[in-house]
Amino acid sequence: QLLHVTHSVKIMNKVEIFACLVSALAHDIGHPGLNNQFLINTNHELTQIHHDISPLENMHISLLFNILKHSQSNIMSGLSKQQWLDARKQMIICILNTDMAYHFDNLKKLEVFEEMHGDEVRLFNSQRNDPTLTQCEIPTSLTNRDHRLLLQQSLLHAGDLNNPVKIYKIYNKWIKRVTEEFFHQGEKEKELGLPISPNFDRETTSIPSMQLGFIEFIIRPYFAVLVKLFPDDLGVLKHNLERNYQHFKTMRAHEQQGGVSI
Repeated sequence: QLLHVTHSVKIMNKVEIFACLVSALAHDIGHPGLNNQFLINTNHELTQIHHDISPLENMHISLLFNILKHSQSNIMSGLSKQQWLDARKQMIICILNTDMAYHFDNLKKLEVFEEMHGDEVRLFNSQRNDPTLTQCEIPTSLTNRDHRLLLQQSLLHAGDLNNPVKIYKIYNKWIKRVTEEFFHQGEKEKELGLPISPNFDRETTSIPSMQLGFIEFIIRPYFAVLVKLFPDDLGVLKHNLERNYQHFKTMRAHEQQGGVSI
């Protein structure tokens, strides 16, 4: 959906769009419901294979290309050799980039891109949204392959994190699913005598406080940059985010007064 609303087809070529879509489909394939740190702490076999470096994300990539080896599921069979190599490289980079260990580095790269090229990107976006213009030239910054790859990575990462920018009804359903996964891991950690990860303890975690922290430190800064680049396309996400943030501020105040969270 982010590719669609940002009209990425006018920026990226068909192979790049294809790589984004396949990466989105496969970025969590085979996920065990446990995070990388848990796998490292328990000496899981995936950490042995991948040397503690993004074991889950490396596993997702491996499973994807194992599926693509079979003729009946090889959706890349129609690509030329160069297209296949390009798409594979982009998928690997995009899926590895969903590891939260790289989040702040990714944010910094996106902020630098916006600071250096934001004006021409915004001008391009406003022109391609202008019905009186039949054609507008792609800005120089977006003819740079590395810059488009940064956008591929950024949009996939944003899609992976985007629950807080959805309408509350949908956001709340995902909160329940995600926190249940967290609490399940917390129970495993407790059983194994490991320290329980922050926000993974079913008995002590405040969901409103968890969501407020997530929004303040992760979501709001990241989507702020994307909204700067695509103000007309992503403005509604900023609106949703602020409404959800205010909702959880109210819920936390209610919780602190002895009420029930959600």
